[in-house]
Amino acid sequence: MQIFEDYGLIQERFCTLLTDTIRAELLKSQNYNVQLMEFVDLCHTPKNIMIRAELRTGNNNTGKHLENVKNLMTEFSVEPTLFKLLENK
Repeated sequence: MQIFEDYGLIQERFCTLLTDTIRAELLKSQNYNVQLMEFVDLCHTPKNIMIRAELRTGNNNTGKHLENVKNLMTEFSVEPTLFKLLENK
């Protein structure tokens, strides 16, 4: 994004959070329960989010999560590899 060009640190952190958000939503779209949790104190590393996922039984409206991912992809002009891999599945 243009606004982040002068702020590399902010751009890096934003992209990390966007990536983790997309990963979590893609897992939810594949019928997983998802938790995002901090596993290392922020003072040690800014990249400290762990994604924990457990496959659910049944289907719980997974389409809305895929729609969320598509909206994020459009809004931020990104094409995550995980999305492409799941799309070709």
